[in-house]
Amino acid sequence: MIKHLRFFMLNLLVLVSAAVMAQTTIDFTKLTWSSPFVQSPYTFSAEKNSGSTAPTQNGNTKDIRLYAKNSLTVSTSSEKMCTIVFHISKKGLDQWAEFTPNNGSVTVSTEKQTATWENKEGATSVTFIVGDKSKYGTKGTSKSGQFCFDSVDITTLGGSSATSTSLTFGADVDGKTFVVRQGESFADKTATVTPADAKGSISYASDNEEAISVDATTGAVSFLALGKATITATFTPEEGYLGSSASYTIAYRQAADPTKVIFDANEGAFDSFGNENKYKEGEFDFVDLNGDSYTFTVHNAMRNNYDGGLQLKKNSTSDATQQGYAISPAFGKFPNGYRVTVKYKDQNAPELECTNHAEDVAVFDDANGTMYMDVPFADGMFKLSGASQVAYVQSIELTPLAKKEATTMTFPKEEYNLSDINAIRNFSSPKATVKGENGIGRIGYMKGGGKALWKDENIADSITNHAIDFIKKNSNNPFFLYFATNDVHVPRFPHQRFRGKSTMGMRGDAIVQFDWSVGKIMETLDKLGIADNTIVLLTSDNGPVVDDGYQDQAEELLNGHKPAGPWRGNKYSAFEGGTAIPVIVRWPKNVKAGQTSDVLMSQIDFMASFGNLIGATFPKGSAPDSKNHLGNLLGTDTTHRPWVAEMSSNHVLSIRTKEWKYIEPNDGSKMIKWGPKIETGNDPLPQLYRISDNLYEQDNVADTHPTIVYELQNILRRVR
Repeated sequence: MIKHLRFFMLNLLVLVSAAVMAQTTIDFTKLTWSSPFVQSPYTFSAEKNSGSTAPTQNGNTKDIRLYAKNSLTVSTSSEKMCTIVFHISKKGLDQWAEFTPNNGSVTVSTEKQTATWENKEGATSVTFIVGDKSKYGTKGTSKSGQFCFDSVDITTLGGSSATSTSLTFGADVDGKTFVVRQGESFADKTATVTPADAKGSISYASDNEEAISVDATTGAVSFLALGKATITATFTPEEGYLGSSASYTIAYRQAADPTKVIFDANEGAFDSFGNENKYKEGEFDFVDLNGDSYTFTVHNAMRNNYDGGLQLKKNSTSDATQQGYAISPAFGKFPNGYRVTVKYKDQNAPELECTNHAEDVAVFDDANGTMYMDVPFADGMFKLSGASQVAYVQSIELTPLAKKEATTMTFPKEEYNLSDINAIRNFSSPKATVKGENGIGRIGYMKGGGKALWKDENIADSITNHAIDFIKKNSNNPFFLYFATNDVHVPRFPHQRFRGKSTMGMRGDAIVQFDWSVGKIMETLDKLGIADNTIVLLTSDNGPVVDDGYQDQAEELLNGHKPAGPWRGNKYSAFEGGTAIPVIVRWPKNVKAGQTSDVLMSQIDFMASFGNLIGATFPKGSAPDSKNHLGNLLGTDTTHRPWVAEMSSNHVLSIRTKEWKYIEPNDGSKMIKWGPKIETGNDPLPQLYRISDNLYEQDNVADTHPTIVYELQNILRRVR
């Protein structure tokens, strides 16, 4: 009777144990893998270790592929795991290697095509290592080891007390990939949990925050750079419920542009080769982002099945006919020729040449995997070839070269008569004016390839977009950006959309354009969530100039506006209007808004001040004139600089203190001779102005304050 009773109790215990186990199935063919991969409460982390190939998920079959020496760690934040059944994929049967765990044991069934890990005591984590060689694979044991699986079944101990949950974005979102192009809107996706009364929280994460970030609480996405990201929602349960997750993928692609021709592997540009995975020759159509087809002549070329790129066979020293190549057609849409930019993979760069202009040499940027060459002919063609290694081409972009602008150059006068010593002293070298086809004169000229040419009205858009791209790429790291615009500088030629936006002609409209540029940068900082801890400093390199030799009615349309404020003179002048400039500092985290200060400091002090802020050390002897006035910039210190040295356009020096302004004697002309109507500040006698009560520098008091003149003259003698 006792024996029977013991047998009954044993069976009862077994039955109870079976009843409290819980099983979860994770099917990776319906999910997008990234390491670490979270399917709450489970986390999968794969590492390359010392293996030659990194773990990955196949883009077509979606199975998880681990290679020799790779490791896979499976962990849980909930009940202990007692078994994990790996269902081997079709690919995995070829080179199936041992899968050695750091605890428990693995049993292989080639018949069921499974590898089962078991630990009767249960474990919250287990790490597997893939063997060097195939052991169970159908291709024999001489092949390298792999371990590839489609899905897993995980059984845990003590799982019956918790209620399982299901998280979803919706059947039309879960596991799907959405292609979003630059400029397009995207409706944010939010996940819901079933049962609806399940207690816990939902959070969101992106596996590529540099390209597409997501708000952890709301699920709202932000597009920062071209790329692909999987957005995963995770339900973290309270006691009594099991976690769950759901995901979808966004591919953020560049917008189609009718002015360009772009062949992108991600857009199926090279799909005409098919999926046969063998080299071909003949004529094949490459399709660009605009949907237009262009026929290339190819030899030993194919579509790479791994990523859809163009693969060109490498050059053979013994047989030159083996080298793969692709020759483009002529592109009629580029009447002035084009620049071809090629993006390649893993430093496997192709050779690039212009078939009817062999003298040009391609420029490489191997760090970024790109190369480019200008093809300066309307009927120009280019050729891509395999090099000493197989070439892997990801994209080919053609951008139009600008028409080379015809220019004329003139001097204000053809002849200058320097008949006496005063004429020689007062002579300033004349500046040549170059006029382009748009009628705008300029100092200097355009030279270089097509990318070096510019249109004045597009400069603001160009440099603003470059600045925004730089900020986005560096938003997770400390960065320094120097943003120097040309807006108010001559020639003033704002974009058409800003013309007429002010009442002050081209000069006023250019300032409106500058305001737009600053606004776009500030908007970017806000969107990236870094505005509060970013110092924005807005300033100018000199005082204003209104009429700078261009007939843009800047002077006539001022309507009472005084660009130099209370100061006398303008740019080029020794008076304060030439050197006193505004400074605006914004740093919400550390600078109180709404403060104003008239503290005396110099832009030279920026280097020492910001160097002090970041703890930088300077080489001995560098920046000797720069002083730490960080407190002035942050509004925490009102101590004035003892003095500031100033220099006007003809090298006349001045010394400025909080109270005084001294200008050294000079026998130059009183007014700028070569153009704008500006006082130079030149005078054969010493000038001393009490700035504290004579801002406009009208009353020269040098005669009545000889001691002050002497002190300031001594400062000049020391600093010359």
